[in-house]
Amino acid sequence: MRTVKWMLIVLILPVLFACLADGAAAQQEAQQQDSLAAAARRARAQKKDKPKAAKVWSNDDLESLKASPINVVGRAQATPSEDNSSNSQPNAQENAGASAAKPDGSKDQAALDTAKENLQSLQSDLDILQRQYSLDLQSFSQNPDHASDTAGQAKLNDEHDQLDAKQQEVSDAEKKVEELEAKVESAPAPAPENAPQQ
Repeated sequence: MRTVKWMLIVLILPVLFACLADGAAAQQEAQQQDSLAAAARRARAQKKDKPKAAKVWSNDDLESLKASPINVVGRAQATPSEDNSSNSQPNAQENAGASAAKPDGSKDQAALDTAKENLQSLQSDLDILQRQYSLDLQSFSQNPDHASDTAGQAKLNDEHDQLDAKQQEVSDAEKKVEELEAKVESAPAPAPENAPQQ
């Protein structure tokens, strides 16, 4: 009977040790996974707290910018000649008598130049409105609930009306430029002021 007890002890002890070892390994693995998760959380928190580095511009960066043209949407800044023209409005009143003596051709040419500048400005405004309308229309169409989006539809309708009005302005400005061009071309050439008389 004693031998049977020892045999049972010899057979049961390895099984018992194996079970205890598996339990300890499982517990150690769980602790390791917890510590990995905690380490990942700490790393994420440290990354959020760290400020982002500011971009440092060097001469090399500036040279790469010089190679590509800069595209700016909007109104152009006033050039010095435009600044002088706005400052010379009082002089324009003084020169009114002098311009009356000049032939109508120079007045027509000045009006034509002004009309061309106005047409160019209107065309760029129209281009911007068309792009904005196109983007808003795409955005509205991609909205899955666009059928019930009354505010979006109202905005599109308003933009479309603005677009139609701007197209009409461009059309009117083009007609004005054509009329002024025809008027300037049909005007007689001005006689030289210092021409010798015979």
